[in-house]
Amino acid sequence: MTTAYGISASLFGGISLEELIPKLVAGNWHQVELGFQPIPEKDWPADAEGARRLLDEAGISVPSVHIASGGWYLADPDESVRRTALAKAIDCLAPAAAVGAQVVICHHNAPRTPFVEGDRSAAMARSRESLQELADRASALELQLAVENLPQRHTPRPGGAIEDVLEIICDLGAHVGVCVDAGHSNANGFGAHEEVRLAGKKLLAVHIQDNDGLGEDQHWMPGVGTTDWQRFIHALDESAPDCIRTFEVGAKDADPNDLLAELALLREEWTAN
Repeated sequence: MTTAYGISASLFGGISLEELIPKLVAGNWHQVELGFQPIPEKDWPADAEGARRLLDEAGISVPSVHIASGGWYLADPDESVRRTALAKAIDCLAPAAAVGAQVVICHHNAPRTPFVEGDRSAAMARSRESLQELADRASALELQLAVENLPQRHTPRPGGAIEDVLEIICDLGAHVGVCVDAGHSNANGFGAHEEVRLAGKKLLAVHIQDNDGLGEDQHWMPGVGTTDWQRFIHALDESAPDCIRTFEVGAKDADPNDLLAELALLREEWTAN
């Protein structure tokens, strides 16, 4: 069976599904990861079942959905901010289930305020408390929850290392696992292939993007930066061959249509090997 690779809709920012689907079909993409766009009238969650029909008709599945950025502050020291973020994260679950996703990917700790090293254990406890409630809600909708390793961005907040994530999610349920973002691993100074192996059977999804390894989350095309992709793919094939594989490349200074075409060529190269 050929390994499947998908594309994150974030490549195209806030365009509608009606605009996105023809681009995916033209590039022979059969998997897409959806997020929650910043333009409300173009959001698919307003009619997730209708979105699913459109995608089904085009032969495109949605194995994963990424929780909205407003739902990332799950370890915030301000309880009102944490609870608001948790509510926003929970609000993403029902649309994800309705569009046919198997896995919902979330961040557990966003740096709204400067991180204090002495707050590390408390921050991890707040992440766990939030994720427990989110995991319970996901289970009720028969969704899996994948908690992503986070880019440190030169701060020591918990969650940069996959070991932190595994500690936070311990015993939250068999349906709770991790998403290894290879770019985040590389930016944090870890080998993405090593973090895949550490995640093992808990690995539900990966995000594939590159950077220069100096701390910034650049979302470059794989091969432009310093990630060892050969070892990464080998680790995936051995440790989690069935996990969801999604290219999550950014288009800050490039035409997203050109990047999509380049990624299609890379997908063919990787699946041929």
